[in-house]
Amino acid sequence: MQAKILIFEDDPLTLKEMRHHLKGAGYTHVTAVSNLSEAVHLIETDFPDIAILDINTPEDREAGIKLA
Repeated sequence: MQAKILIFEDDPLTLKEMRHHLKGAGYTHVTAVSNLSEAVHLIETDFPDIAILDINTPEDREAGIKLA
């Protein structure tokens, strides 16, 4: 069984690069989102094994810290 990975990042280029590198490393269950409400919803419903969280977003200066 492979780990389910969630990436929450507001910068589109960084988000794309992170997803690309994880997929290239063989991870197939990678979900990438750019807004806080989507990240919260996925954490509550999809239960990712690993969450990579942006800690400073325009929506909330400490969103990733609060979410963790």
